[in-house]
Amino acid sequence: MTTIFSDMGQGWLTEILTDSAGQPVTYRRGAYSVDLTPTFGRSEFQVTSGDGSFTEVETHDFIFPPADLVLNGSATVPQAGDTITWTVGGADRLYRVMDQPGFQNHKFDPLRKTLRVYTKLISVT
Repeated sequence: MTTIFSDMGQGWLTEILTDSAGQPVTYRRGAYSVDLTPTFGRSEFQVTSGDGSFTEVETHDFIFPPADLVLNGSATVPQAGDTITWTVGGADRLYRVMDQPGFQNHKFDPLRKTLRVYTKLISVT
C-alpha cells in the first residue's frame, strides 16, 4: 500500500542519490537530446530466444526521475536505439538503449519516482 510517507520518502531518496552519486550524461533520440544526472546500476537477465535457448544479458543501467526525460518539449519513455553519452576521464562512453526481442528496455519503480534504463556500452572514444 502506498502512503504519503513512502511517496515522500522515495522522492527524497531519489534526490539524495542524484545529488551525491549522480553524474552528468546526455540522452539522445535522433536530433533531440536532454542533459540528465542519473545514478548507475547493473542488471543481469536471461532472455529466451526463438529456439528456446537462453542468452545471458548484462546491462549498464541509468537511473533518474522519469519527469527528467523530455525530448523536443515532450515527456517520453526510452525507446530502443536511443543513446546515452557519459564522459569519464575525458573519454566519451556511448551506450545504446537495449533493443533485444523479448526484453524490456526500461522499468519504473513501484511509485514511478525513478526510471531505470537498460543499456549496452557500444563504444568509447
